[in-house]
This record gives sequence, C-alpha cells and structure tokens, in this order.
Amino acid sequence: MDQNGDLNGHVSRRMNSIMWAFVLVWVGCVFLFQNFGWLQKIKIPVMLIPGVDLPDAWPLAMIGAGVIFLVGAIIMVFSPEGRQGFTGPMILAAVALGIGLGSWLSWSVTGPLVIIAIGVSILLKNLIKKDA
Repeated sequence: MDQNGDLNGHVSRRMNSIMWAFVLVWVGCVFLFQNFGWLQKIKIPVMLIPGVDLPDAWPLAMIGAGVIFLVGAIIMVFSPEGRQGFTGPMILAAVALGIGLGSWLSWSVTGPLVIIAIGVSILLKNLIKKDA
C-alpha cells in the first residue's frame, strides 16, 4: 500500500472516531434531558407540522445520530483524503434516520427510503472514485 492509501485510511478512521464521539455525546445528552424531565417540557413543533411534537428519547437519539453520520459522510465525500471510507457512515445514517423517523412515518415509507439511501451511497462511492 502506498503512502496515499495509508493517509486515506488514517483520515477515514479518524473521522469515524470523531463521528462516534459526537453520537455518544448526543445520545448521552438526550437521555440525561429525559431523566431530568427536560425533554418532556420542550414542545417544539417538528417540521412545522401541527400536532407533531419532539419524539421520545430513543427516536430523537436515533435521528440525531443519523444526522451526525450524514454530516460526517458528506464531509468525507468532499474530502479527497476521506472518500475511501464514507459508505459505512452513509449506511449508518440511513438506518439511524429510518429508525428515528419510524416514530412519525410508517416503515412502509422509511424502509424504502433507507434502501434508496444505501443504494445512493454505493453509487456515489463508485462515481466519485479518485482516479489513480
């Protein structure tokens, strides 16, 4: 393996570690807020849909984790050093968002969206390959 391959592996491993750290902090905060009763006091309309409030802790934790993985995967796609390992975070983002949004939408909607997102991530990985 050449020096560039080692660099790509290092960047994607580092980015994965950073994403997982953010996910752990997010999930910990969500459950801390729930345990103190703060989560139930927050009544923010979600997506401006009347009657839809913030979800319970688990869906909110999964949605936040999905967003963190999605942002990390997008950063990796546009970083020449990190393109190699963005498929995993993209799949994790799709699954976490699908599980989290399952509290609002049925799996008949979120299931196909997860499958589409995984397919798009595989396509992006192959279409944005760095020329050797």
